[in-house]
Order: sequence, then structure tokens, then C-alpha cells
Amino acid sequence: MKKFLSLILSAAMILSAGIVSFAAGDIYEVDEDGDLVSAGSTLIPGTTYYIHIKDYVKNMSDDEIPTKLKLEYEGSDYATDKKVSVLSSGNLSVSRRKFNGDYAYFAAMKLKSISSSAYKDKEIVLDIKSAELYFKDGQSEDFSNEIAGSYDIEYDDCYEITKKPTVISLDDTKDTYDIENKKATLEIDSTGVKTDMVISCDTSYDMSFGEKYMNASLDFYDFDGATARKAMVLTIPKESYKYVYERTQSGLVDVTKVSDGNFIIRTSKLGSYVLSDVALASNTAAVPPASTTPSVSTPPAATPPASTPSVPSSAPGTQGPTGGSIPYNPGTGASL
Repeated sequence: MKKFLSLILSAAMILSAGIVSFAAGDIYEVDEDGDLVSAGSTLIPGTTYYIHIKDYVKNMSDDEIPTKLKLEYEGSDYATDKKVSVLSSGNLSVSRRKFNGDYAYFAAMKLKSISSSAYKDKEIVLDIKSAELYFKDGQSEDFSNEIAGSYDIEYDDCYEITKKPTVISLDDTKDTYDIENKKATLEIDSTGVKTDMVISCDTSYDMSFGEKYMNASLDFYDFDGATARKAMVLTIPKESYKYVYERTQSGLVDVTKVSDGNFIIRTSKLGSYVLSDVALASNTAAVPPASTTPSVSTPPAATPPASTPSVPSSAPGTQGPTGGSIPYNPGTGASL
């Protein structure tokens, strides 16, 4: 019988020394601010988790510094007992990380991206049978008591589309979902369809892309390539933006369509989109970095962006009738 382990954050503190104490074997994840937080009671496919090994203290000797955690484990579908490959590797590297102002050693455990169609009832189990901890001096010790056990792995039901992969249960209806931290919405018509869709959307600013268009105000919607049988409708408030481009391996594709003050994108496969207040050069290879986010279909492999000179924030203009400089759009060469 499977057991449920609640992976909770240890709050014990050594008040006299003013040092936060972590429980060995506790599992954490990185939040949107880059901080380590408790992983909760279930784990999510496609996510990297951090297993606390031990606290860091000054002047540690080689026989005290952990370098690797080796797991003996098994993954299976809870409903059918079918074996499922759940970890990228059972050999976990250990490194020192900062947490709540102090340092500790953590082992990075990467869960594979698994489509919800790969297992029944959206739930699988990671059974860690034993663990061996290795140190810098080459010695090892048993770590099974701290981490061995069974862990639930499942996608959360989705009501808001976020950067973190979640699952939408399509149940013969037409539903609208909010995009996290945005006023944009995604409408999915699943009439006549009953299935699941794994989806995510990263709306953080892409610095490497932005450096190529220093004169533009940009906004990003980077979906994971999820597909649907019927066209989905992505609605984004136009605000001060004038153009919408889809970022592809071959360059930017203008998909600008406006209705009632909103950009409207109709597609059966969600891609990566960028909004701009000025026209952008469309021949720039602009596919975003490769993502480990799962989806119901496999997106094309990402390729590195082509080497394109950055556009200066203050580009030279053309000479006006009175000798002044007339600004122009570097993407099209047209005067503004």
C-alpha cells in the first residue's frame, strides 16, 4: 500500500546561535523569486526539486562535504502498476545553496516531463527504495532513513495558466482561462472532446531578445507548444502595443489582428509571442530558449538565436528640412 509523505518545511531554529536548522531529507522547490520553498505534498513532472542533505558550517573537511546522492528508485502508474520513468537520473549532484540567509547542501532531483496521457488518473508514484550519500574524500554513507519512501507525482488541475506546468481537464465544454499576472485570457473549446491538456505560459521578460530591440517596449507570452483539436483564442489587451509576432526558428512572424481593443490570436498550437510598440525586423531567428515544460505534443527542438547586432537605443535619424534629425524605425527603415 502506498504511503503519503507530506514534504513540509522544517521550522526548527537554534535560537541561541541564530541559525536556521533544516531537516535532512526535506524536499524543496524554487519559487518565482528564486527562493527555496517547501515542495508540498505532491511533486510535479518537469520540475527540479532540492533535497536537503546537511547544513553548511565553516572549515568543513573533505569527509564532511557531500558531493553526490545516489538513489535506488522505481516509478509506476498508481492505477495500473505500469512502470514509468520519472527521474532524469538517479545520480543527483549535491551543491551548496543559500536558504533564508544561511547555507546548506542540497541534491538536485529533476523529474522528467511526462504527458498526462502517459498514465491513468493523472497520478504516478516515485518509490525511493534506498539512497547512498557520497563525500569529497570518496567515502559514502547510507542516506535511506532520510529520503526513502513513496511520493505522489501529479499535475495540478488548472484554473489559471502559469509558468509552472499544470493540466487542464477538457470536458466537452468551452472555458476561458486567465494568464497569470496578465489581463490576457485563453479560450479553449473542447466541445465533443474529453481529454487533458498540459500547459504553461512564461510571461517573464526575455533579456537576450530585448537587447536586440533596445528602442522597443516588449511584452512576452511564451507557451509550451500545447495543441488542441479546435482553434484556441488568445486575447491580449492592446494597450500601447501595435504589433504581435510569433517567435519561430526561422524568425518573427507578424500575427497582428485587433478586435475591440484586443490582440486576437486564433491557433490550434500555442507558440511563443512578443508584443511590441514598434515594428520589429522579421528575419531575426527568434525562437525562445528550449523549455522542459511538458505538453500534449512535442514542440520543435529549439535552436540558438542567430547572431544579430544589437540595435542602439538611439539610432541615427535622417536629415530633416531644417537640419534636425528625424527618428526612424530600424526594423523597417521608415520615418516615424
